[in-house]
Amino acid sequence: RRAGTASDGAWSQALRLNAMGDDGTVWIARPFLTGDACPRLVTVSFELYSSSASSVNNWHVVGLVSADRPETQSDFWPEHDLGLTDQVAGWMTYSFTALVVPQDGAFWVAVGVKATSEFERTYYIDNITVSY
Repeated sequence: RRAGTASDGAWSQALRLNAMGDDGTVWIARPFLTGDACPRLVTVSFELYSSSASSVNNWHVVGLVSADRPETQSDFWPEHDLGLTDQVAGWMTYSFTALVVPQDGAFWVAVGVKATSEFERTYYIDNITVSY
């Protein structure tokens, strides 16, 4: 959590990754309780902050809706690629929709970034909305 770097309000979630091995994914995840196993169409929207705009060395923005909690970077790649970081200097909105069948009355939503180059970077996520 970071004070001062927020799209709305006073706080945002920092995603920091040292990708010196030219690999890695960092994300935040949360379960949503439904109490049943009825299929749901889930829409997720969030804002991601990039400190600068660039057309090179961009990382991938990833998002996932799943019956299972995400545990490894392979849970995200490649089918959950939402676009690239650093498209603008500042906040950019990303969104996606997915169909999920809850397991044990719940499903998971996760958003994050996947490294594609050997740098240490910090991105910020804010204004996550989930509707179903």
